[in-house]
Amino acid sequence: MSKELLVVRSMINLNPKQMEDLYSSIAMQRVTGTVVLPVYCDLIVVPNDLDIKIDTPTYKSENTRYKIGDQISISLTGFGEFTATAQKHDGDRTLFIFDDCVASEKMNKDNTNKGGFDNSYLNRWLQEKLWPAFPREMKEKIRDLTIPTYGQMFGHDDWYKEVLEPDNDEQLPLMKKRKNRVADYNDEYGWYWLKNATKKSVSSSNFAFVDNYGGALYAGAPSTCGVRPAFWLVD
Repeated sequence: MSKELLVVRSMINLNPKQMEDLYSSIAMQRVTGTVVLPVYCDLIVVPNDLDIKIDTPTYKSENTRYKIGDQISISLTGFGEFTATAQKHDGDRTLFIFDDCVASEKMNKDNTNKGGFDNSYLNRWLQEKLWPAFPREMKEKIRDLTIPTYGQMFGHDDWYKEVLEPDNDEQLPLMKKRKNRVADYNDEYGWYWLKNATKKSVSSSNFAFVDNYGGALYAGAPSTCGVRPAFWLVD
């Protein structure tokens, strides 16, 4: 067996028993010269004489390796270390939302919500500035880097129906608790953008956001609010 060090990082939070089982499995497999790792493992250092394989099981329907409420750790180059929580399943993919804000940005540089979130400065910032910061191995499995909708956070209440452009999302189970809608930025309670623009009858310049108490308001597009990313992770 090689004496060179094999260094593996888990991209999800494991309890002590799960960590112990992972270590034991790796130690036993090293004797054979081939180690099969769970798909949530990230390789840091690999000995030259060791064959590493990643176990990628096939899932059906709503079966995924993540449970609602599972957290993964994400290191964003230039931004820092963050966690994201599994919110919803859709076949072999899972919706994750960051637990805190990763930055503070304008929705648009001009005072307009024309074109909605899809044509916004913030959407371009996500793709051009934030996306390159994700770990290379994660990018292969991430789909649709975005921010949450009002429906995902609050459901479709009367205020939504009167004020905001519609979305097709139901309230996420975890977001029924106010504490899960609250997010920090730089260790302080932060406000963060949602995708929904206000209806033109209300304002042609505003977008919805979540305040520091987990409630909903709207603000002008040139305002600076937190960015709490969301993305789909494919198994």
